[in-house]
Amino acid sequence: MSRARVSWLHAVVAVPVAAIAWVVVAGALAYTGSDIAFSGLVACGVGAAIGAALLLVPRPAARGLGLGTIATMLPCAIGLAISLM
Repeated sequence: MSRARVSWLHAVVAVPVAAIAWVVVAGALAYTGSDIAFSGLVACGVGAAIGAALLLVPRPAARGLGLGTIATMLPCAIGLAISLM
C-alpha cells in the first residue's frame, strides 16, 4: 500500500481561503443573534471537521486542502481562547 502524497500548493492556497471562510461563518452566526465567542468556536469546529474529512480522501489535492484548513483553524482557535481569557 503506497502512501498518498500531500499537494503543498493546495495546502498553501487553503490557508487564506479557510481564514476567510472562518470569518464569514463566524460573522454569519454572530449576526443571527448568538454570542460572538460561541460563533467563533462553532466556525473553528466546522473548519476542523472539514479539514479532517479532507485528510481522509486519498487524493493529494484533497489532503493538501485538509492540511491547510487545519493549519488555519489552529491559530483561529488559539486567538479565540486568548481573547476569552
